[in-house]
Amino acid sequence: MKKLITITLFLAFIVATLFAYFFVKQHPETQAKTDSNTNLSLLDVNNTQKVSLGIKVYAQHCAVCHGANLEGQPNWRQPSPNGRLPAPPHNESGHTWHHPDSYLIHVVKESLTPDVDKPIGYQNNMPAFGKILSDSEVIAVLTYIKSTWSIDYQEWQEETNKPMKKATKF
Repeated sequence: MKKLITITLFLAFIVATLFAYFFVKQHPETQAKTDSNTNLSLLDVNNTQKVSLGIKVYAQHCAVCHGANLEGQPNWRQPSPNGRLPAPPHNESGHTWHHPDSYLIHVVKESLTPDVDKPIGYQNNMPAFGKILSDSEVIAVLTYIKSTWSIDYQEWQEETNKPMKKATKF
């Protein structure tokens, strides 16, 4: 059973990484021109202005589903009677920290998209915020979420960005 779980987690990581790679390749507007010595982390938890803005954006747009303390909805791994998954937590008990910045930005702006990053026919309750929030607000809310994680989780999430860093900008 542990071996199956390990293999499943590994495959999920590979799929997420491949999605992020192909998403950036298909969306050249997200490509940045920078030198290799530049820190390209979009979610800079040391930027207190971004974190402060993110707290406000989260409270106004995200907390109603994901919880005031980023705890998500109860039984978030189990489909609801309508077949949709409840909102997951954004704290360390969830999986937000498993994903690179580019994927998180995509999900906030475009929601989860059947036949792009989810199976055809997949339905969810997550609205697309791309026409509601500015790019700065999207980055700020994700920065706030990341700022609540321990250093270990922040560092792990940064590792997921390494293949994507040169191709992501706002």
